[in-house]
Amino acid sequence: MNVTRELFIIPNEGNFILFAPLRKALLEVNETTVALLQECERTGTFPESDVRRALYDAGIIFDGTEQPHNWRPTSGIIEPDSVTLFPTSDCSLFCRYCYAGAGETHFYLAWPVARAAIDLVFENAVRRRAKKASVGFHGGGEPFYGRAWEVVQRSVLYARELSKRHGIYVSLSAATNGVLSLKKLDWITKHFGNLNISFDGPEDIQNRQRPLKSGKGSFDHVMRTVRLLEERKFSYGIRATITKESVGRLIEMVDFFRSISTLTQYHFEPLFECGRCATTGAEAPDPIEFATAMVDAMQYARTRGIELYYSGANIDRTVDSFCGASGRSFCVTPQGNVTSCFEVSLESDPRAAQFFYGKFDTDTKRFVFQSERVAALQNRTVNNLSHCADCLIKYQCAGDCLAKVHSTGDMFDTSKNTRCSTNHILSQFKMRERLAEMRTTTPARKE
Repeated sequence: MNVTRELFIIPNEGNFILFAPLRKALLEVNETTVALLQECERTGTFPESDVRRALYDAGIIFDGTEQPHNWRPTSGIIEPDSVTLFPTSDCSLFCRYCYAGAGETHFYLAWPVARAAIDLVFENAVRRRAKKASVGFHGGGEPFYGRAWEVVQRSVLYARELSKRHGIYVSLSAATNGVLSLKKLDWITKHFGNLNISFDGPEDIQNRQRPLKSGKGSFDHVMRTVRLLEERKFSYGIRATITKESVGRLIEMVDFFRSISTLTQYHFEPLFECGRCATTGAEAPDPIEFATAMVDAMQYARTRGIELYYSGANIDRTVDSFCGASGRSFCVTPQGNVTSCFEVSLESDPRAAQFFYGKFDTDTKRFVFQSERVAALQNRTVNNLSHCADCLIKYQCAGDCLAKVHSTGDMFDTSKNTRCSTNHILSQFKMRERLAEMRTTTPARKE
């Protein structure tokens, strides 16, 4: 009998939590069971009991040899059947904390570049006999703003045309600031499948943190968008950025979003100081203060049928990289570059040297990829991060956001990541919540 190689033992109010991430196992045990597991590691034996059966069923102890986990290979190859287009760096807002300085530059994605990206996605989907392809819109600016709107419309209609031609379903989605005309909203709700709206909460918070270019408030504009999406029962999400000023108001924000929306999940992320923060003085919340406020807000929200999501604390997933920025995402910038990261979209960004791995070639009308950069990005997995080696949430956080870690100097050095404490506090809170649910739903074992 052997003990799984990735097992974390966490003290928990007189007992212990066993967390085996690669086995997706979470159990609460007493001190005696911990001692028996330690003895099993030394001797290879575990006495027959209900506890042994529970550990065996969870994969924490097992017979034979444990096979290595089947992670995706580092190939340096990218053959995407999903693309995120960044139609512009321009924006209708002038958010105090914008990571990309949206609205300070005015680049727009050319239609031939967008079309070539969509063609590539469908070529790969057809070759693989995939049932689905995805086209999304995001970027350092507002994708539906100004001249970008025409490229978005042409891209959507073209993607739907290819979908029909090849018999492949196409998923169409976008992130938006929510400042949209009724005419645009009408078109979007008829052609898109989902929107994700950046919306920071009550009127005073929204207007201060996310003003229009003119300096006036954006709250009324976004509220009109939410009301229309609600009326049409359109699929959408809400993401709020939490600052030092708003961190003490999370429960109020939960109540506010509940009052305007039928959504059952909201996405809260702490501000990361970069971009326009340098000139506006927008500040991130203290990591511990944010985590503590989130615990209180999560508990409050749960009693009202609401889940709060934070990207660094997802105990239900087992991954070796935080997101597609590790050489998996195919994102096309307004200048025709290919980036793996949503937060790195301009050639002037110092991080572009690492995250840009391709470019549209105007001669061939195709994208040219740099395989060595793709391989370098794909190599950024948690198994190659020395500071994360013994971390209990290494396969959930997976080294956290590449762009944020890279901002401290090196995306392979996570030792300076300011979100680590937040990720640990919220992940362990979720584990304890999950165990409490299990205690109320699982009948006691008979000896």
